[in-house]
Amino acid sequence: MQSAVSQDLVLSRNLRIWLWILCIGMLFLTQIAYMIGSFPVAVPLILYFATIAYFAAQNLLTIRIVPLTMLTVAGVIGLLGLRHGELVSSSSFLMTITLYLPFVFDCKDEEKVRRIRNYFCEVYIAGVTVIALVAIVQFALMNVVGLTSLVNVYYVLPAGLHEAGGYAYFRPMAGLLKANGYFLRESSFLSMYSALALLMEYFGRARFRALAILALALFLSFSGTGAMIIIFAVLVPRSRQSLRIAGLLGVAAISVYFWGDKIPGVGFWVARLAEFQAAGSSGYARFVAPFLMLQTTLANKYLLFFGNGPGSYDRTVRPLSLLLNFQIAGASLPKNFYEYGLIGCAMINGLVARRVYRSDLRWELKNVLFLVWLLFVVNLGEDFLLVWLLTSWQRRFDLPSRVSRVVETKVENTLPAVSDASVGQTG
Repeated sequence: MQSAVSQDLVLSRNLRIWLWILCIGMLFLTQIAYMIGSFPVAVPLILYFATIAYFAAQNLLTIRIVPLTMLTVAGVIGLLGLRHGELVSSSSFLMTITLYLPFVFDCKDEEKVRRIRNYFCEVYIAGVTVIALVAIVQFALMNVVGLTSLVNVYYVLPAGLHEAGGYAYFRPMAGLLKANGYFLRESSFLSMYSALALLMEYFGRARFRALAILALALFLSFSGTGAMIIIFAVLVPRSRQSLRIAGLLGVAAISVYFWGDKIPGVGFWVARLAEFQAAGSSGYARFVAPFLMLQTTLANKYLLFFGNGPGSYDRTVRPLSLLLNFQIAGASLPKNFYEYGLIGCAMINGLVARRVYRSDLRWELKNVLFLVWLLFVVNLGEDFLLVWLLTSWQRRFDLPSRVSRVVETKVENTLPAVSDASVGQTG
């Protein structure tokens, strides 16, 4: 017979079902959204707030003064920015504050929160692996069989339900159509999620089949996003082994840069480096164009510190993109800097940095999550939900390594921990 303590540590069936629903919503339903006014209410956004409500109802949240102060400062700057005129938006301000508000709370009840997070990690890796399999089949059917109707689920959704924004739903590369997982917005999302799941799997169970599927999907996305994430994960070595891995990766990167065009299937990756200088390319839109927009902000001392006001980034991007004839991505770092200035941007991104780097994740995952947040997150509900749940416990990160499920019936059978300090400790 299980003890009362053991019963408390077992996740309920309904909670496990809910975590699966979260994963399905984050990966398969991201493009379903309904417009309320000028704001798209997407499925992942609803799931994000529903998850926070569950944690609050279960008395698992405790407010912290430092992050609350940081968000308050950003909020005051946002209110001041609303006076700037027609380009600002009060709804954008309210949504920003609402999205970041859960980051002022830390979680309590270590055992329960850790088990929720661990089970979510299992479910997330499984979900991304399914998306990766879909992407592999999609790539073959589009480029070998010629079924171009499989480019993206966006084109089969009813008009009133695909209001989640405009993206590159299909993009040719080297004469091929890039895989995007069909359900995701574009290939860069497939690349990013595959890379994150690959790292989580590598530091957890390290199942060869799962790693191979995720790596192949990452490759077939023809997107540099995932490659950047993998490289960044080992850029900050914390042991002799990680230093050797970083060195080998550096040698491989240099070799590919100079001789990659002579290797079949690799030349197009080398050619993509030129995108950083080519207006209209995805690399330029994501990493160059947003920072060009900041030049006007940097020239004005007031705007430098306090920004152009909430909502001004998107309202400036649209006409500027048409004028310059190339896209400008809305990653969180340039967007927050443009709208809230140096002070507000430091408060908002510092809020996320505090949570990420105080969590019990491995250092490689901490660095990767924060990089993703700064350069790839575009205020989407699934990104907030993913980061918030992964960093929900602030001590030690333990992914399942041998046991197939996180839920255990005995307290002493906790899963092996995978922390930045050691491998194989028990939780």
